[in-house]
Amino acid sequence: MLEFEYLVLWSYLSNTLYFNNQLNPLNWNFNLWANKLNDGLTILNLECGTLTAREENILKSRLNELGIFSENIINHISNPVSKFSIEGSEKISLIQSRINSFLIECHADSNILERWENVLIESDDILTDLVDNIQKIDQNEFPIIEYGIWGNGYETYFGQFIDDLTDHKKLNNEIDEILNEMLYLSLPIYLINYDEPVWVSQQDTLQVIKTIFDSFNQKNLKTSMIVEKSNQVLNDIYRNLKRENIVSFKLPKIDYKISTFKNEFKSTYQSNFSGRYLADFFLPEMNDTNFVINDKILMFYLVNEVFPGKLTLLTQSLKSGKLLNLLQDEIFLGGWELYIQSLLLESNYIKREPELALLLLENRLVAILKLKQQIEYFKSHNNENIQHYSKILFSELAINKLQNNWYNTIPLLDYLIFNEIIDLKNRFLKDDKNNLLQFNDFITQGGAHSIYVRQNLLKH
Repeated sequence: MLEFEYLVLWSYLSNTLYFNNQLNPLNWNFNLWANKLNDGLTILNLECGTLTAREENILKSRLNELGIFSENIINHISNPVSKFSIEGSEKISLIQSRINSFLIECHADSNILERWENVLIESDDILTDLVDNIQKIDQNEFPIIEYGIWGNGYETYFGQFIDDLTDHKKLNNEIDEILNEMLYLSLPIYLINYDEPVWVSQQDTLQVIKTIFDSFNQKNLKTSMIVEKSNQVLNDIYRNLKRENIVSFKLPKIDYKISTFKNEFKSTYQSNFSGRYLADFFLPEMNDTNFVINDKILMFYLVNEVFPGKLTLLTQSLKSGKLLNLLQDEIFLGGWELYIQSLLLESNYIKREPELALLLLENRLVAILKLKQQIEYFKSHNNENIQHYSKILFSELAINKLQNNWYNTIPLLDYLIFNEIIDLKNRFLKDDKNNLLQFNDFITQGGAHSIYVRQNLLKH
């Protein structure tokens, strides 16, 4: 156990030092600062008058420190990127909106209002000044990062250089294989409503797949239907994966909440008390007379965010000590997402859910394209291929992921972590191909930790 904790601590510190000292995104990404503010002021989401004395003290102390925190941000931001400044400013605006609605709620009780009015008004003014000051700084279109600094991220995380990890011929072959599999899944669905096309070019293949993806734009679930549908989907996947002896994980219990953002589906996880966990799945705040999401897209979110995805992996940390629980590696989650999708794609369950399989395959496709695009940009500052890559994606979600990615200077490790997990699985199962359950327990031991930890444990 001590060896495991040492490996976790070493990998966590080496990656943190690289991220903070070499990439240093806090110098150019205002959005990161806005996220820190949002996380620190989550108590604001509770209604004024319902706070415990402890919650009130915590929130007041953080609001009273806003001025110092704001100065710290201004002192750090030296080369802001306009896209992140805009995104961060929008998040700050949402925080201010919540501050003002919290203040309105406080008017119901004059004693409570007296305790809160000044600090809330001052906080709103501080955030307004913060955004104004950020906008006064000259903005860059791209982060200013050297190729060598960016490439160091791969050596730090994997112990290998980027050129040792990426075989472009292999990447291109995998892209072709994914598109062929997507056509195989799409064609039977397509032929239900359409005649078989005359196959002339790759465009005909892409159009068949695109037609199926267009159907995912048809929203067929209202907010009031989502909880029941989500529970049904999660229980169905859980029963099937347990029956196939793929996972031993428990299904996380979900607390469904309304998000402050429209069209947002995301999960959060906390382990604040011994032996239990709190898993939140946020639903979009919308009028229930409207349909808000397609059922297949909801399934895709649930697989990635809840089971067997992010929340399921993070809850494994409950079996560990406080140190391992604290040192969770968020980078590993991206590779884990692709791995659990591959488990589903190989399961019997997916045979009756071809539309979900298409979404999972496209997610792997976009991970490869993001990696190729980033390598090309940092090697030659050439971003011309992004339009070509976008043409072989089908959902708006995937296209946006790719097109927004060219601002990203953080080394993209998702697909490479996925490959390393597959390599570890093959080595682990070399003497017993049927022992997948034991491997999945091994790869999730302690929760989300660097692939470096698993690689070194397997060597022993």
